[in-house]
Amino acid sequence: MENQLMVVSAVVEDQIWEMLESQAKIIRTLEKVEGEKGKLEEELKKMKNAKKVMGDWIQELEKFASELTISKRDLENKLEEIQVKEKLVVDELARLNVKVAEQKLEITRKFVECFMAMQAQIKVLCLNADLSQMGYFKEVIHGKIMDEEEDEVIVGENNL
Repeated sequence: MENQLMVVSAVVEDQIWEMLESQAKIIRTLEKVEGEKGKLEEELKKMKNAKKVMGDWIQELEKFASELTISKRDLENKLEEIQVKEKLVVDELARLNVKVAEQKLEITRKFVECFMAMQAQIKVLCLNADLSQMGYFKEVIHGKIMDEEEDEVIVGENNL
């Protein structure tokens, strides 16, 4: 029996050593897992911080985008106002250009009427006056009738 006890004791001792080795492996594995767990927890913490920073950044970008959208709408509204004003100014300019053209025609008509009336008055006052050399754009310079463009003498000094 003693032999049996020794054999059983040796077997049990071997089993205990195997169990201890197995537990040592499990402990080493657990230590590695704990180390990895710590690393993963640290990475998770970093990711949470990065997520918070990115969330803040996204909020700032969304706020900026919102402000840009509002500014864009304001600028579009101002552009529409300017375009309306520009159209009004262009229309007014066209109207004024027509009016200026009409006034030029009216002034020319009045000028011709006055010139013809003046010629008629001169004919009444000076029956023998030769008015054929008179012109709308001629000038009297130093007692001579001059063509404005050519500056040449048309009629002598004392002739009318």
